[in-house]
Amino acid sequence: MRTVSIAPTILNSKAFMPFGDVVSMEGNQSEYMNDTFSRYSNLAEVDLGDEILSRVNIGLAKCNAPKIYPYELTYMEKHPQSSQMFFPLFDHEYLVAVAPPGDVVHEKDIRLFIVSPMQGINYRPNIWHMPMLGIAKEDSFLMVERSDMHLNCELYVFPDFKIEIELPLSIKRHLGKVDSAGDDNDKK
Repeated sequence: MRTVSIAPTILNSKAFMPFGDVVSMEGNQSEYMNDTFSRYSNLAEVDLGDEILSRVNIGLAKCNAPKIYPYELTYMEKHPQSSQMFFPLFDHEYLVAVAPPGDVVHEKDIRLFIVSPMQGINYRPNIWHMPMLGIAKEDSFLMVERSDMHLNCELYVFPDFKIEIELPLSIKRHLGKVDSAGDDNDKK
C-alpha cells in the first residue's frame, strides 16, 4: 500500500467553501445582543436533509485517547442526508481533511487544513472528511448534527493508499512536543 503525504494549508472561508462553512467571528459582522455581548448570526447552515421529522442534535465530543502522529488515515466518511458541525472547546490548532462528494475518494482531491482554535467547521452533506482525530486528551468539540447520524454515515476505505498526517510544528510547539532548540520530542 502506498503512503501519500499531504501538506496542510491554513483554513479560510474561501478555501473551505466547496466543502462547507468556517464557523468563526473573524470576517463576519456582529449585531447588538445586549449590554455585554455582540451576536454573530448565521455562521453555518444546518442542513437536516429532506425529512421533516429530523431533529437537530447539539452535543459534545470528547477525546479519550489522542492519536499517535504521524497518523495513517486509511478511510474517510460522509453524511449524505445532512451537514455536521464541530467547534473546538480547547486552545490549540487542529486538523481536518476533506474531499469533494462522489462515490469514491481520489487521493489527489484530498485537502488537509490547519484550523485555528477560534474556528469551527461545518461539513456540507456528502462531503468526504476524516473522522475527528484527537490531538490532546480531553480535547472537546461542540457538535451540531442530525439526531440519527448513525443512519446517515457512509465510509470509504482507501483501496491502495493511505494518507500520512503529521502534526504541524505550530501544534507540536503548543503541546510541548518541540523543545526550545526546535527538536521534535516525539522522535527522541
